[in-house]
Amino acid sequence: MLEERAKEQALVQVEEESFLKEAAETTNKRNLEALHLRIEIDFQRHEDDLQRLEKDLSRLKSFAQTTDLFPEGVVARMLHDFDRLEDSDEERAKEQTLVQVEEESFLKEAAETTNKRNLEALHLRIEIDFQRHEDDLQRLEKDLSRLKLFAGLTDLFPEGVVARMVHDFDRLEDSDVRQHNTGGGEERAKEQALVQVEEESFLKEAAETTNKRNLEALRLRIEIDFQRHEDDLQRLEKDLSRLKSFAQTTDLFPEGDVARMLHDFDRLEDSDEERAKEQALVQVEEESFLKEAAETTNKRNLEALHLRIEIDFQRHEDDLQRLEKDLSRLKSFAQTTDLFPEGVVARMLHDFDRLEDSDAEERAKEQALVQVEEESFLKEAAETTNKRNLEALHLRIEIDFQRHEDDLQRLEKDLSRLKSFAQTTDLFPEGVVARMLHDFDRLEDSDEERAKEQTLVQVEEESFLKEAAETTNKRNLEALHLRIEIDFQRHEDDLQRLEKDLSRLKLFAQTTDLFPEGVVARMVHDFDRLEDSDEERAKEQALVQVEEESFLKEAAETTNKRNLEALRLRIEIDFQRHEDDLQRLEKDLSRLKSFAQTTDLFPEGVVARMLHDFDRLEDFDAKWRQEERAKEQALVQVEEESFLKEAAETTNKRNLEALRLRIEIDFQRHEDDLQRLEKDLSRLKSFAQTTDLFPEGVVARMLHDFDRLEDSDAKWRQEERAKEQALVQVDEEPFLKEATETTNKRNLEASHLRIEIDFQRHEDDLQRLEKDLSRLKSFAHTTDLFPEVDVARMLHDFDRLEDSDAKWRQEERAKEQALVQVEEESFLKEAAETTNKRNLEALRLRIEIDFQRHEDDLQRLEKDLSRLKSFAHTTDLFPEVDVARMLHDFDRLEDSDEERAKEQALVQVEEESFLKEAAETTNKRNLEALRLRIEIDFQRHEDDLQRLEKDLSRLKSFAQTTDLFPEGDVAKMLHDFDRLEDSDAKWRQEERAKEQALVQVEEESFLKEAAETTNKRNLEVLRLRIDIDFQRHEDDLQRLEKDLSRLKSFAQTTDLFPEGDVARMLHDFDRLEDSDVRQHNT
Repeated sequence: MLEERAKEQALVQVEEESFLKEAAETTNKRNLEALHLRIEIDFQRHEDDLQRLEKDLSRLKSFAQTTDLFPEGVVARMLHDFDRLEDSDEERAKEQTLVQVEEESFLKEAAETTNKRNLEALHLRIEIDFQRHEDDLQRLEKDLSRLKLFAGLTDLFPEGVVARMVHDFDRLEDSDVRQHNTGGGEERAKEQALVQVEEESFLKEAAETTNKRNLEALRLRIEIDFQRHEDDLQRLEKDLSRLKSFAQTTDLFPEGDVARMLHDFDRLEDSDEERAKEQALVQVEEESFLKEAAETTNKRNLEALHLRIEIDFQRHEDDLQRLEKDLSRLKSFAQTTDLFPEGVVARMLHDFDRLEDSDAEERAKEQALVQVEEESFLKEAAETTNKRNLEALHLRIEIDFQRHEDDLQRLEKDLSRLKSFAQTTDLFPEGVVARMLHDFDRLEDSDEERAKEQTLVQVEEESFLKEAAETTNKRNLEALHLRIEIDFQRHEDDLQRLEKDLSRLKLFAQTTDLFPEGVVARMVHDFDRLEDSDEERAKEQALVQVEEESFLKEAAETTNKRNLEALRLRIEIDFQRHEDDLQRLEKDLSRLKSFAQTTDLFPEGVVARMLHDFDRLEDFDAKWRQEERAKEQALVQVEEESFLKEAAETTNKRNLEALRLRIEIDFQRHEDDLQRLEKDLSRLKSFAQTTDLFPEGVVARMLHDFDRLEDSDAKWRQEERAKEQALVQVDEEPFLKEATETTNKRNLEASHLRIEIDFQRHEDDLQRLEKDLSRLKSFAHTTDLFPEVDVARMLHDFDRLEDSDAKWRQEERAKEQALVQVEEESFLKEAAETTNKRNLEALRLRIEIDFQRHEDDLQRLEKDLSRLKSFAHTTDLFPEVDVARMLHDFDRLEDSDEERAKEQALVQVEEESFLKEAAETTNKRNLEALRLRIEIDFQRHEDDLQRLEKDLSRLKSFAQTTDLFPEGDVAKMLHDFDRLEDSDAKWRQEERAKEQALVQVEEESFLKEAAETTNKRNLEVLRLRIDIDFQRHEDDLQRLEKDLSRLKSFAQTTDLFPEGDVARMLHDFDRLEDSDVRQHNT
């Protein structure tokens, strides 16, 4: 026995160590991979930025040294600024090395603390188990030796009784050995519960350390970025003040330009004050976040301690219950025997009562305190977690979004204005213009590379989240499977052992006459005590409910953490990207602005044209911002839908888990009820065979009835299984229909997305072509190169084209409305027809199944009724009143069964018809409306494109064939046309990239929907099996109760039994009914 216990402990320790090692390795690998990926992406991006900046600096430095346009002081200051920028790069390199050193030290400390904690927990567990087993062995050995000594020394028992008692002691020892080998499930279950508690605490601590590490790294990055931005702001403020003083002291700029420049300088200073306020808010949020993190850590440790206390409390409760049973048995022995003096008996009874009162009071107090602490802790934890995450996230998003929007709008305006000026003026040499255009194109290419990097980061994030979810699900499933096997094995062993003991004692009590009346009464009392074991099952169910609630809470916490981590990563990536854009644009703007201020090469006409171009570009920027906001809103909607889908998935999983647990509990309860009723039936059957009170004909007929009932039960069960299989096949059809509906939905969403992309692209083409047309039109108004007749004719053509376009659009809208009405009417008719056909088919199928089932029930009931009638006519034991009452009860039961079956059939038909109609009508309506919009939009855009291309080609040919323009203007116009075509090609490439990204998003949403449909199908199948099993068990219980009531009435109406036997049988029947009521209530 000791060797087996040692082996079990060794196996448990090996399993614990392997699990802890695997968990630590997977956590470290995942964190290391994510950190490595971020480091590579950041390093590559910084390398590209450094190379680009070094090239620009070297080019500007050489330009400043070789040109004579700048004064000597300006050249010296520019060289000093270049040297200062190089020194700041060295400081950044030092900061990066410090960050790496801190990360390595943090990882080493986390590994050491994890190993120490695991070693201490294992040592404590070994000491507790060893001490508990030692106490149990000493107590059992004392009890066994005392009982053996008492049996061997006393002379009150006859020799045969003493020999039998000694034989019983030896048999009990052998049964203890077998029980330890086969049924030591309780100890194993407790050990596994402790292992699970340790696993959960380890996972929580690992999550805490990961969060702390991420928080430290994030805080360090924030400080470094803040310091770098402070240096950049100081440098820019110095440059602005120098430019401001230069603008005030020089006379090269007109008065209006000087006023506008001063206004811009004041606006930039105001934005700096807003940034300072935002930084103060961020610091306050960081302090509150650290305080809340400390509070959550303390609460989590308290929860772990509370869970260990509950496990120890439950173990002590089991020990106390076992000891109370032993005390009650000894107490009853002391009351029924005359071996002890009166004073000793009174003292023993007083001690027993005192122990019971103290135990009851202490247990009540401990349970009340535990419940109060659990409720308060759960409420506070849920509220604080939700509020903290929501407030912090909302505040950061608003601040970052507003700041980046303002910076981007301001810098994009300045950059676009300078770019257009560089392209439209002829004052720069050819080499300078070419180099500037090359720089602009290179910046656009770097933006495309950043977009590719972002897509890679998103793909890595999604794969990481999927793997984490899969590993969590697998671990939970394995743990749940292990608990089910352990509980099932333990209950099987307990049932087998109790059935053997009960049958052996029952048989011994019926066959022997050695026991006096008091001993028989005590044995009957013991049987009643065994029935009280149902209360223990109720306690086990309460423990199962507690485990369910803890599992659901952990699932909610993991979901919140995953969403928060993904959102934080996106915020960091967006913040870094916007910071790089701001630095690059500020450098370009300052370089071009300083060049424009130091030169006097611009005449007055060029300045006026530049101002006009700036105003026109601002209008274009306003329209572009509106389009970008619309796209952002669309992306926000897509993210909200994906979040709702994930929430629905977690809810479905939780409901499925709870439903499965209830199924197991109900199934176990019904199994116990069936076993108990079958035992009662076998007891009555054996009583009828062993007694001589019945005549021979009555006994033979009763045995024949029992055999016939068993045969009818077997046939009835086979028929029910066949009906279940048929129902399962029928219910699989709607699941297949749902799969086709989900496929249609996916295709519908994909086509809808492509339509929106095409529509947006065509809208952009129209806007661009209309702008070109308006520009050419304004050029025709302002120039004097065309004769008056040509100008008038061109204006007349433009007005005529606009009028024709307006009329054509009105006609197209009228056609669209008419087509939509026609399609809606036809769709409603088809939906009504399909709904009627489907309802008719489902109703016909249900009628056939119900008719067949009722036919079988009627045949079976008619056979039973005819058999009972024949038995009532042939015997004279039943009065006429009892026969009439039994027939009335049979008719009433038949009517109630028919009503119940009809109600269930109607409910199922209504549910299925409603779900099918809703899905089909939604799919058809969306498909028809989408197809109609596609055709109308496509035709309209095709006509617009053809018309605008004709106008553009006509104007282009006119510019080439006429001699009114100088050669330089013609060349410039042709160059503009070619440049527009190149920009169109680049724009189309970007649109294709956006389409591919959207397609990936749609694929992910489809996979989520497929998982949801699979969960729903499994849930429906499980629910159907539950209903069928529950109905079958209900029928079995009703049938067995009928048999029991019939036998009871038979015992009351006949005179063959003596009065004592009748009273005892009625007492047994009443006791069984009371135990059923108590078990049903608990």
